[in-house]
Amino acid sequence: MKCRNYCLICLAAVSIFSCGRKSADGGPVVFDVESAADAGKFSGIDTDRLFDVAGWTAIQTADSVVMGNIGIYGYDDGILYGADQYGIWVIRESDGAVLRHIDKTGNGPGEYVSFAALSVDNSRDLLLVYDMFKSEVLAYSFDGTFRPEASKDSTGAIYPMGDGRLMATLPGFTDDEYCFRIYDTSWNLVRESTVRANRKESAYFSGTPPLFTGRGECIYRPFRNDTLYCVKRNEDVPSFVFDNGKYTAPDEFYTHSISGSADSYITGSSDRIIGDMIFHSFRLEDKAYHQIWDTGTGKLLYQEVSAPDNPSSGLPFTVRGAQICFWPAYVFGNDVFIVLGYRDALRLVPGLQEDDNPVVLHLRYMES
Repeated sequence: MKCRNYCLICLAAVSIFSCGRKSADGGPVVFDVESAADAGKFSGIDTDRLFDVAGWTAIQTADSVVMGNIGIYGYDDGILYGADQYGIWVIRESDGAVLRHIDKTGNGPGEYVSFAALSVDNSRDLLLVYDMFKSEVLAYSFDGTFRPEASKDSTGAIYPMGDGRLMATLPGFTDDEYCFRIYDTSWNLVRESTVRANRKESAYFSGTPPLFTGRGECIYRPFRNDTLYCVKRNEDVPSFVFDNGKYTAPDEFYTHSISGSADSYITGSSDRIIGDMIFHSFRLEDKAYHQIWDTGTGKLLYQEVSAPDNPSSGLPFTVRGAQICFWPAYVFGNDVFIVLGYRDALRLVPGLQEDDNPVVLHLRYMES
């Protein structure tokens, strides 16, 4: 267990926010989300000591080039791999230079109709784009060359697992009983998920991406499931459980046949794993909740509750003497990337214009 920079507020707070438990028989760690949600805001950590500032990048393009709301989907050796509605952007972190812009929109060979997901296979120097409309994955070299031998049809989004295997998550609108399939790089099937998918009637669908820890573990949470599974070589082992209690959405919620307000149930859950913490966010009763849980003990370390559209919600962090608020979205091991809003970006890049390209902040989790 790594050391943490915990700053316990008081004995009363420790007593209240021990809401979580670790199974004595080696079972999953349980996070008592219901009790935490009822208790309100809490901070048992110094948030400024969780991360170190590794740097920031003001993305540089010509004035004639349009860049949208970019997301960061890969990072390796100082290179960022981003994507927006205009395609894939390969960016040098040190100076923000765009090394390559790849746009393969179309309906021909090697082109995609609906850009639904992007993953980066650094071991093979490949970009893997999932076209949900065609239900296929198209592989491209980093220079944008289409690689048909590394592509695959009739599958879901593909995520390299770091051990020579590929995980294909299966979208929720199929009748497939499995959550995912695992292949080798030649597309030979290695195994199917041992956890089964929830295929009850639903007006929603989701292809949940896996999470990867700094230790190389693959963690997967199926759609409509409160358990996170560690994907082992031969089986999927329950590792963490979010106990939503009375806030658990019933089956009727997913079919739009529920009576009363849907605000009384937890929706929109999202998770990230950094070090030995799970960053868990969701909506409840028209409020946004941001929680940090200790994966070893099941204890709540931090909780912020705010209006969903509040730009200051999330995790406060000080950069260059100014406080920003963020929540981890793009995580690669111990590296965290935040696409800053204009006001926060202006603190790092004086003179930045509101219509300039995004600024990406790079934080690194402090393990000691």
